[in-house]
Amino acid sequence: MSSVFVQTDDGAEIAKKLGTTRQNVSQTLKRAMKKYYLKLKEMEKDMGPFELALTMMNMFGVIDKTDVVKFYNLFPHDIRQEIKSDVINCREAGLPLYERMHSLM
Repeated sequence: MSSVFVQTDDGAEIAKKLGTTRQNVSQTLKRAMKKYYLKLKEMEKDMGPFELALTMMNMFGVIDKTDVVKFYNLFPHDIRQEIKSDVINCREAGLPLYERMHSLM
């Protein structure tokens, strides 16, 4: 079973290997991402949503531009909105996102 998660299969391929639906795989992954994000948020109280997402990307080895977009889209809608709002608020406040990003990666 562990070999299923080492490969970069899409949801349909994973679903087929697990004998379930693509939608079930997607929903399970979104729930897991949310749980992990909320646990990290609980542990790292000084980090905002943007830093939490960057930390998770670093932990999971997400570096390719295409993978970053895919990773962001794995979050449930409410978490994506948190991250997006944090980025917008930081930009409006003139905070350096680039420096925040590279200090975590």
